[in-house]
Amino acid sequence: MRPDGLSPRDLSTTTCLSGQPCIDYPILMVLTKDPGLGDTTVGSADPCVTSVVDHGSYVTITVLSTHASTWSEVAATSDRVAGVDRFGTAIATSQLYLVPGQATAAVLARDDGYADALTGGSLASAKGGPLLLSDLEALPAAVAAELTRALVPGSSVYLLGGTSALSPSLEQSVTALGFTPVRIAGPDRYATAVAVAEALGNPSTVLLASGVDFPDALAAGAAAAHTGAAVLLTAGTAQPAATARYLADPPGITLYAIGGPAAPLLLETLGRHVDALAGKGPTWSESQEGPSNSDPAAVGLTSSESTH
Repeated sequence: MRPDGLSPRDLSTTTCLSGQPCIDYPILMVLTKDPGLGDTTVGSADPCVTSVVDHGSYVTITVLSTHASTWSEVAATSDRVAGVDRFGTAIATSQLYLVPGQATAAVLARDDGYADALTGGSLASAKGGPLLLSDLEALPAAVAAELTRALVPGSSVYLLGGTSALSPSLEQSVTALGFTPVRIAGPDRYATAVAVAEALGNPSTVLLASGVDFPDALAAGAAAAHTGAAVLLTAGTAQPAATARYLADPPGITLYAIGGPAAPLLLETLGRHVDALAGKGPTWSESQEGPSNSDPAAVGLTSSESTH
């Protein structure tokens, strides 16, 4: 019996068009549609290709081996979004989704620390604008150019963090470009995350992740942007005062703990049921589907290792 519960196929004499044996283990690829892909029946003659489904903007292809003919033909449609540095990568991401003069807001976060940017993704998504990075003191020329390209004149630019994160001189630079700076800040990363949640209108869904390191909150940010949720931070397995105050006040919040450090903390200190989505260790959940059960049309990959 295969892991998916289906009866195994007899592939003892079956080979791919490449001449190599098929591997009876399904691999599902979700690929952004590309003009170079051509007819979506490509690969149907290969016995290792079990299905090719055209969804309009993307194609799902199930193969039984990485050397199936379809794999090599469509792998080139995967896109890398990158710049020469972190500023450029954020700009490239903005240009991937936003046409000139489309957005009415943008979010700026410091480039030398991850904490503010972790919670800013959901705000950028809610405002329909890009999340860009900046130096502490000076707005990089490329970032200024991207703001001018992407934003309607007079748009709001949200600055995440206090003046020790993004300086008053940078705020003045945003004003000089013809935009309205709006600072969202608290005395620390945890309070700034709460301030972002308040700027979002206090969403009914909150994702909690450790703010001591970035991987859990980075993963939470994408889910929060998709579902309109807020991301709040814990101090690893300790609960910051700002996070505790926020969660103790608004009623009717649906909580999800993202990652191992946040989950047991919430169960111990909040005195209420929480859903925990953790890669390792115990998971407590009434709804195993998490904050969203929709299948994505595309998947983004990023490094889990810090360069600092």
